[in-house]
Amino acid sequence: MGKSFEEKISPFLFSQGLADRGDLASKIVIRLQKKERFNALVKTAVFGILSIFAVVLCVLTWRSQSSVIMNSEVTKLLSLAFSDTAVVLSYWKEYSLSLLESIPFVSIAFLLACLWAIFASVHVVIKNSKVLFNHAIRHV
Repeated sequence: MGKSFEEKISPFLFSQGLADRGDLASKIVIRLQKKERFNALVKTAVFGILSIFAVVLCVLTWRSQSSVIMNSEVTKLLSLAFSDTAVVLSYWKEYSLSLLESIPFVSIAFLLACLWAIFASVHVVIKNSKVLFNHAIRHV
């Protein structure tokens, strides 16, 4: 994997004549680590709450989506395709246009946006929690 934070910053600190001032260099590194941990903690908290809201919104959208699909003509047109295939094949243009018009695209797009919000926020939480857990593991 990549270098740790200390390995990245130590050449800059010690190349500028701070090698004899090891106390100052360690204070700078410690302060930068605290700032990095604080930023990771804030991002983890914010995106954790956002992911919880996104999950709740996704459940509500899923319930709404299922009722919209059951009340739309999509189920009736799809059942027609399996029950009377000859009619569907003879009037395939009108059938396909009717099927496309009856699909609730707006609610499907909203459901996909909710799923994207869940995955994006969980990704940020996992990425930032690595910083928090890595710090906890190093100091045990």
